Amino acid sequence: MAKSSEIKIAPNLLIFILTGITYVFIEVVFTAIFGEMRQKFHTPVGSSMGFSSIYMGIVGGLMGLVLGLFNEIPGVRQKLNLFFQSLIGAVIITAMELVAGLILNVWLKFDIWDYSNYPLNFMGQIALFRSVLWFFLCPVIFWFDDNVRAVLYNIGEPYSLVKYYLQLFNFKAPKTAMVNSRFRK
Repeated sequence: MAKSSEIKIAPNLLIFILTGITYVFIEVVFTAIFGEMRQKFHTPVGSSMGFSSIYMGIVGGLMGLVLGLFNEIPGVRQKLNLFFQSLIGAVIITAMELVAGLILNVWLKFDIWDYSNYPLNFMGQIALFRSVLWFFLCPVIFWFDDNVRAVLYNIGEPYSLVKYYLQLFNFKAPKTAMVNSRFRK
């Protein structure tokens, strides 16, 4: 009797966990690189410490799951190129960040983040600069979701992130086998 090589945890739960952990890691690195520890906690200049919150793991997991599910909608992949998928993804993330910020920072007063120093911010919870970053991060999230499902659950074929990013500013309709490969099984 051959053993199945597929993982036994539900794909959506695994995506939620992995993207949540990844989001916290990225946030710790980002806050360390840009010196946000000095601003928030008055650590010495040159400190390489970063920070995040367990709540951001939950928010990041939800963002990864929602974007992965959005990207799985057949009409989205077939009618929208990666640029517009990422643009919509950035809007979705920004909306989720606003809701999370209003709940966690404004209502519960956890003070996890404050974008008040960024230009074009709204209540310190969202900022245009961060939305632009989300736009460029969306292809990674779509790719990550697709490849986790391909490698661990045999849904579609894994593909290169570099080749995927090369499609970001290709405004032609998506006709490549790579974009639609998950729907062949």
